[in-house]
Amino acid sequence: MTSPDSDLTGIGEPYGFDDVRGWLCFAALPAEIQRQEDQTQNFDYERRHWRPSVHRTRPATEAEKALLTYLGFTVPEDLETIVTYPSGGIRRREWPALAKQREAMT
Repeated sequence: MTSPDSDLTGIGEPYGFDDVRGWLCFAALPAEIQRQEDQTQNFDYERRHWRPSVHRTRPATEAEKALLTYLGFTVPEDLETIVTYPSGGIRRREWPALAKQREAMT
C-alpha cells in the first residue's frame, strides 16, 4: 500500500494542471504507483455513469494522495476525488477541497 510518504524516485514530468485528464498525469510513474493507478482507473471505469455529465465521488486513494503531495499540495486525510468521463474513455479526476491551493500555485 502506498502512503503520502512513498518513494516517487523516477517519476516523470507532470503534464500540467490544464490536461483534460486532470492534475495527475505524468510522463512516467514508478512501477508500484503505476500499478495502483491502473487498478483505480479500472475501478473508476467499471463504475462510470453512462451520461458524461454525471460524476462519481469516492475517497482519494493513497496513490492519489502521494502524487498530489508530490505536486506540492497539503492533502487532508479525508480527501474526496470526483471522477467524470468527459468523453468515452477519458477519465478526469478533480479535488475540490484543493481548489484554493491550486489557485495559489499559478
